[in-house]
Amino acid sequence: MTEEQVSRMFQSFSQADVSTTRRYGGTGVGPALCKNLAELMGGEIGVRSTPGQGSTFWFTVVLGRELLPAAEIAAGRATDLRGLRVLVADDNATARMVCQEMLTAMAFEVTAVASGEAALAELRKANRPGGGAPYSLLLIDWAMPGLDGIETIRRVRAMEDLAQMPKSIVLTALGRDEVRRVASEAGAAAFLTKPVNISVLFDTIASLYADDDTAPDWAAAASADRGGLDGVRVLLAEDNEINQQVAVELLTAAGVAVDIAENGRMAVDMVRQGDYDAVLMDLQMPELDGFQATREIREDARFADLPVIAMTAHALNEERDNCLEAGMNDHVAKPINPDVLFETLTRWTATADKAEAPSTASASAPTAPAPQAVAPAPMEKAAGPSGGLPETLAGIDLEEARAMLRDNDVLLGRLLSDFHDKYMDYDDRIIEALDAGDTDTAMRTAHSLKGVSGNIRAKRVFDAARTVEDALRTGAANGQVLEKVEDLSVALGEVEESLSVLKV
Repeated sequence: MTEEQVSRMFQSFSQADVSTTRRYGGTGVGPALCKNLAELMGGEIGVRSTPGQGSTFWFTVVLGRELLPAAEIAAGRATDLRGLRVLVADDNATARMVCQEMLTAMAFEVTAVASGEAALAELRKANRPGGGAPYSLLLIDWAMPGLDGIETIRRVRAMEDLAQMPKSIVLTALGRDEVRRVASEAGAAAFLTKPVNISVLFDTIASLYADDDTAPDWAAAASADRGGLDGVRVLLAEDNEINQQVAVELLTAAGVAVDIAENGRMAVDMVRQGDYDAVLMDLQMPELDGFQATREIREDARFADLPVIAMTAHALNEERDNCLEAGMNDHVAKPINPDVLFETLTRWTATADKAEAPSTASASAPTAPAPQAVAPAPMEKAAGPSGGLPETLAGIDLEEARAMLRDNDVLLGRLLSDFHDKYMDYDDRIIEALDAGDTDTAMRTAHSLKGVSGNIRAKRVFDAARTVEDALRTGAANGQVLEKVEDLSVALGEVEESLSVLKV
C-alpha cells in the first residue's frame, strides 16, 4: 500500500482499494474495530507496507501473567472437552449450519440432523456395534415440525438401551419462562435463546461438564493417535488453495502447527526467518519451483539438516531422483494419504524440539516479523450425509474422500464447491494452450488438475488428467493428446453435473 493508503487504513469505512471490481468485498470497518479493541486493551495497532511487496500488520495488548504453576492450573480447570461428541437437531438449515460451525470451532465432534425423529435415529445408530462413540450432548431446537425439541428430549430420556445418556440443551427464539419450565421438566440441562452467542454457548457447555467424570475419554485417545506430531512446526509450500486446505486440515488435526508459503520464493524467505521442524514442498510453484527453492534453502548451512519433504503427483523414479538431487530428504505422493503423510513426518521430526503449542505471536510487538501466511484453524467438522452432502456423487468417491478428511463434510463440501467453480474449464484451457503451441502450459494445467482431482477423489478426472499429462510429457502428437482431452471432458462433465446439486 502507498503511504496515503496506510494513513487511512484504520479509519472507519475506509478501504485501500475502493474500485467496484475488487476481488474481495467488505465495508472497511474491520481495521477500525481492531484499533479500538487494541486500545481498549492498553495497546496499539499499526501496519508497515511496501507497494508491490506486501504488508505487515502488528498489534500490542496488555495481558496479565498467570501466577500459578501450569500443573496447578490444569488441575483446577474443567475437564478437557475436546472431542466431545455432539448431536445438533434443528429443522432450519441456516441455524443448523451456524450451530454446527460454532461447535466444531470448539474442537467438538459434531453431527447435524434436521428433525427430532432423525435425532432419535442417530442416537440409536451410535449405540450399535460400529456406530462410534455415544453422544454426550444434544443441542435441539424447540420448535420443529413433527417431534419438537421437548418431546424429543422426553423420548431420549426414556431410551433404556443408551450406553450414555446425553445432556440436552434446548435452543429457541422464544425466551418465555413457560418454555424454560417445560424444557427443564422434560430433562433439559440448559436453555439458550437464539441467536446463540458462541461464548455463551461454550460457557454453558463447560458448566455442564465441570467436575464431570463422564467427559469424553476419546479426546485423549485422539491425541495419542497423532503419531507424536503434537507441537511439530511445519512450513507447507503449496500454491493451490484446495491442496492447501486438505493438507492444513489433516496436519492441524494431528496437532501440527502449520504456516503456508504460496510460492517457492516465499518458502525460502520463511525458512530463513522462521523456526520449522520440517518443510512440505510442492514441486510446481510460481516464483521458484520446489527444486529451486530447496537448493536455495540448502545453500544456508543453518538448514543443512532441515527435513524437506517433496509433495509430488508424479510417480516416476526420475522425479524422485530429482528430489533427492535437489537436497530433499523424502517425498509423499499426491493425492495425499494421511497415514503415509503422518508416518513420513513422524520419521523425520522424531527428534525435533517441539513447541508446547502451535506458534503464536510474542507478547510484544515484533520489530521485523517474517513474511508468512499463517494457516487457518482446522475447518469445521460435520457428520456424514446429514451434514449437507448426499450419500453418493457421480464421479466422486465420497467414501474415500470422507475417510481422508476424517468425515469432515463441511470442509469436503467447500472443496467440492471450489473444484466446481474453478476447474470445470481446464479441458478448454489445455486445448487453448495446445492451439497456441504452448505444450508446457498445457502440461502444467493437466498436472494441476490431476493433483486437485486426486485430493477430492474425483477418480475419473484424475485418471484422465494423468493420461493427458503423460501424453504431453512423452511428446505425443496433438491429435493423440486431443483424444485424451476428450476423455477428460467427459469426466469433467460428469463431475460438473453431479456437483451442480450442491450449488442450488
